[in-house]
Amino acid sequence: MSKLFAKEISAKWNSFGSATREIAGERNVPIKREELQELGAHLIEHERELFCKRVLAPVLGDGEEYGVIDGLRHANVLHELRALVSPRKIVCIYVDVSLEMRLERVRKRDGLDAEGLAKLDSHSTEVEVKTELRKLADFIADNNGTPEECSSLILKWIKP
Repeated sequence: MSKLFAKEISAKWNSFGSATREIAGERNVPIKREELQELGAHLIEHERELFCKRVLAPVLGDGEEYGVIDGLRHANVLHELRALVSPRKIVCIYVDVSLEMRLERVRKRDGLDAEGLAKLDSHSTEVEVKTELRKLADFIADNNGTPEECSSLILKWIKP
């Protein structure tokens, strides 16, 4: 969904997941979900500024109006990002989806069942998403429809 939105507004895109996979490759860490979650948790705890700069680098360009970063999972990372780009503004958009729809999508994409999804959601890289980040969001977008519908909602909010 975030890539589609970035394309619609002609913005550069990056994600914490992509940066984590790149770093995993550089550090010879297996690129499996569990190992990536552990690496991500380590980066947030011990190398947060470096990790944030790595994620920001591809989207901070030559004066583009917008950049899109996907995969924000921690309030302290949002604060770090905002400090790093100040006086530019970072807007946090929380993309909300019902548990049923999320489970359906994760089942199709990753082959996970409800138990597997619950295990993923209990990891330290996920626990703040539904609570802290939702509270800090500047906008909450409903993603129970198509990705195009969600992207359109965000676009209408950004450019009324």
